[in-house]
Amino acid sequence: MVNKPKAIGTAAETAVARFFQGDGWTDAERIALHGAYDKGDVRICSRPWTAIAEVKAGATAEAASPALIEQWLDETDTERRNAAATIGVLVVRRYRRNITAWDVWLPLKHLVWLEVGVYGGSDIPVRMALGDFSELLRYAVGEWEAGDRP
Repeated sequence: MVNKPKAIGTAAETAVARFFQGDGWTDAERIALHGAYDKGDVRICSRPWTAIAEVKAGATAEAASPALIEQWLDETDTERRNAAATIGVLVVRRYRRNITAWDVWLPLKHLVWLEVGVYGGSDIPVRMALGDFSELLRYAVGEWEAGDRP
């Protein structure tokens, strides 16, 4: 018997990893489970720093309340620390939407760091489309590689 929620989660994680691979993130991959020390579901990049994603899908994700999103963001931050990653984002599948339009949630302080290279600000949750997040991450990596970031 197949565990339907696990199959939905695995399919969403695989789709997110493939999205990032197809968008130029060549080292993007699903991350193996680590029990109590989970390190997220997808490693987006590992150079010049590590970014990971926690992926949620299914009916619960599609109808997630703000309180549940905040709970999942806390889980994502724990997994980011477990992975020693700089950036951790929550990806939430949207019903009948192209994967580029799935929601990405991250704390405002991570958004500020990606945009201007300064770490600070609050943990206020910010939402954007997955495609936009990938573009923002590409911008931040490009700035770092060009020497325009500390």
